[in-house]
Amino acid sequence: MKANALRIGKAMSAALFVLLLVVVGTKNALAQNLVATLQHGDDVSMYYGSNAFVQAHEAAQTGDIITLSSGTFNPTTITKAITMRGAGCCIDTITGIYPTVFNDELTADISDEEHSLTMEGICVNSSFSFGVLNNPRFIKCNFNYLHSTGNSSMMQNAQFVNCMVFYVSDFDNGSDVFASNTQFINSVVAHLGLENCTDGTHISFSNSIIWFPSSYGQIQGLSAINSIFYTSSYNQGYISNISTASSSFNNCISIRIANLFANATNSTNMSVGNFEEVFDTFNGNYYNIEFNDFIYERFVLNNDFATSFLGNDGTEIGIHGGIAPYNPRPNYMVLKQCNVANQSTIDNKLSVEIQVVSEGE
Repeated sequence: MKANALRIGKAMSAALFVLLLVVVGTKNALAQNLVATLQHGDDVSMYYGSNAFVQAHEAAQTGDIITLSSGTFNPTTITKAITMRGAGCCIDTITGIYPTVFNDELTADISDEEHSLTMEGICVNSSFSFGVLNNPRFIKCNFNYLHSTGNSSMMQNAQFVNCMVFYVSDFDNGSDVFASNTQFINSVVAHLGLENCTDGTHISFSNSIIWFPSSYGQIQGLSAINSIFYTSSYNQGYISNISTASSSFNNCISIRIANLFANATNSTNMSVGNFEEVFDTFNGNYYNIEFNDFIYERFVLNNDFATSFLGNDGTEIGIHGGIAPYNPRPNYMVLKQCNVANQSTIDNKLSVEIQVVSEGE
């Protein structure tokens, strides 16, 4: 990837393919470097400052694309089936790009059953809550909390790809978070309560890593392939009283969970007692870990294990194998920064420099 200040890319209108944008306004109006673009067909609008996402969402229509620069934006309740694209879910030390962040609760409540919400390259440091949310897709996003807003509110047919989720919680209402057919692909899910693994949920994992914090309960209706399940090292001994029913595991590993595969449909699975048998440096000691530490853990397998226990596709199990190896870097052009001139011209115009970073150039 390299800086490219001349064009934004195919996802945006040709109106943005310039280095200097002349914008009518005043110095005070554009003094901040946070920017959001709203693409509706061939038309592109721009918004500035911490409320840029709020303003772009207000103006958006179904199917529009909102692209956010690096920085921290104020949230709103997402009520439209749009695509949200951020600059990334964590700091990119190679390109120097900082993430797109929501520090306060971000909520989605979308009644549209024909169209769906897509979020890419975004970090939600607080909670992501939802009312009605059908068929959402999350790509390269990090979430501190996922939870529903009411007893009848759950995600349906959700897909997470290259995501990290720290808590899957029902703490507000005592209900499950996922309604049906939730897929995690090359993702990491921590604090996954067993109440989210039921026959009605049909939750599935492919090349993912899952932390069960509970030492009791029943897993039902779960399917997993090429994935790693563990409980933290602060638990004394193995978790031994989790039972599984109507679940299937294929080429999976359990760490410190003695009976995970005992009552399930099994195929080439293995249980181990120590993290060092599987991971290079990760030791499972996450009792007091913070969200920002969690999202920078890369869960790299040690060389011996990575080559001796392979997935059904011949690649390593866990998030770095499979069809979508984990990579938090967005695969589209991102808005790295927006610089606004210190003062307006004599005819009350401002020069705005937008720098983008593109993949593979």
